[in-house]
Amino acid sequence: MNAAVKTIRKGALTGVGAYELAWVRRNIALLIMCVAIFVSALSVIYATNETRGYYATLQAQQNEKQMLHVEWGKLLLEQGTWVSQARVEDVAKTYLDMHVPRKKRMIIVA
Repeated sequence: MNAAVKTIRKGALTGVGAYELAWVRRNIALLIMCVAIFVSALSVIYATNETRGYYATLQAQQNEKQMLHVEWGKLLLEQGTWVSQARVEDVAKTYLDMHVPRKKRMIIVA
């Protein structure tokens, strides 16, 4: 056997050196896990913030949609008022000086 194997079998590296090596490996693994947890926490914070921003935008757009829906209803009512037969006849008589023709002047086209 070579000298390195003989030294390991005698227990030269099983003392303080092996303990320190295991301690360093354990601490490196712990450090890597801590960094991963920290990055994960930052990702959660970022995603939560983005979600809140998107939700606020959604709420604003839903409010705008509701206001536009109400305005559309008002415009439909106004349109119904302006095009009613009585209103058209009243405007024709008052402002345009129009009148309904007599039956003698009416021609029915078939």
